[in-house]
Amino acid sequence: MGFRGTAPAATGHGAVAPDGTVYLPRGYCGRPFVAISDDEGDTWERVQVAGSGIAVGPGPGEEHEASVAIDANGTVYYTWQAADRLPYLAVSRDRGKTWSKPVLISPPGVDEGWDPFIDVGDPGRVAISYVGTVNSPGPPFCVTTIGSLTSLEGSCFDADGKPGRASSDWDKTRWTGYMAVSVDATSAAPTFHTAPVGSFEDPLYIGVCGTLRCGVEVDFLDVIVGPDGTAWASFVDGCNGAPEPSCVPLGAGVVSHLTGAPPLTGQLPVPDPAPGSAPGPAPGAPAPGVTPAPPAPTCAGGRVTLRLPRTLGKRVRLTRTVKTCR
Repeated sequence: MGFRGTAPAATGHGAVAPDGTVYLPRGYCGRPFVAISDDEGDTWERVQVAGSGIAVGPGPGEEHEASVAIDANGTVYYTWQAADRLPYLAVSRDRGKTWSKPVLISPPGVDEGWDPFIDVGDPGRVAISYVGTVNSPGPPFCVTTIGSLTSLEGSCFDADGKPGRASSDWDKTRWTGYMAVSVDATSAAPTFHTAPVGSFEDPLYIGVCGTLRCGVEVDFLDVIVGPDGTAWASFVDGCNGAPEPSCVPLGAGVVSHLTGAPPLTGQLPVPDPAPGSAPGPAPGAPAPGVTPAPPAPTCAGGRVTLRLPRTLGKRVRLTRTVKTCR
C-alpha cells in the first residue's frame, strides 16, 4: 500500500479485441505496460509500450491511469500520462507485441494533461478525453510517490530523489477538460482536432492534481464514440461558475460532445477548397496552363505530317505513316 517493493493490482479499464484477446493497461515500475491474454486470463504476457515513463501514484491503484481501445481490424491504441505529465498515444498493429513511437496528444499551450481515456470508431479513428491546464508551475514532477493519494507533501520525489514541488505551487492552477479526435491515428504523425470543455475563466477544478487523483475529478472520466460517430465524454465540474470560480468539495457531473470535428464512423466529408482557391479541373481535363491537343486528323490512310511551332529557334517536323485515322 505505497511502500517500496509492492505491486498493487489495479489496472486501467480493460478491452477485448474482435479475436478475443484481452488487453489490460497499467504501469510497472514507472513505465507504461499492457498485459495481454489470449486464453481468457489463464496466462498473461506483459509488454512495455514506451520508455517515456508513466505518472505514478502512492496507493493501491499505483500507476493504473492508462487506457486502451481496439478497432475492428485488431489495431490497439494506448493512451497514458507520461513522466512529463502530458498525454500520449501509441499504436500496435501486431496484437500488442510492438508499439509505434509515442505521439503527443495535447495542443501547444497545455503544460499538463491528466488521465487520458480513449475510444475507437472505424479503424484509425479515435476519440480521447483528458483534463489539462495551461498554467502549471511545471517540473520537477514526481517520479516516485509514497503516502497520500492527493497531497504531495512528504510523498513526492523527483528523478534525483529530492522532494518535489509542494502542493501549494498549484494553488492557482486551473484545469479544464479537453476532447480530441483523430481520423488518421495509425499514421506516423496523426492530426488531432481538439477543443476545451470549459475555459480558463470557468475551469472544472483549481489546485493540484495529484499523481493519481485530480481533485474532484478523481477518475470519473471516460469517452465514448456514439453510433453516429460523435465523441462524448464525462467530466466533473468542481467549480461554481462565478466570475472568480471557487471550487467546492463535491462537483457536478458534466457530459460533453465534440462538434465540428470529422465523424468517427461512416463516410468522411470531402474537404472544402481553401478560401480564394479555384476549383480543380474536372476528371480528364487538361491541367491549368496546358493547351489541349488538337483533334486527330481524319483520313483513310497514307502519311500524316505535323508541323510544330519553333522550339529553341528550330522548326520541328514529324512524319508518321498511318493506316487508319478516325
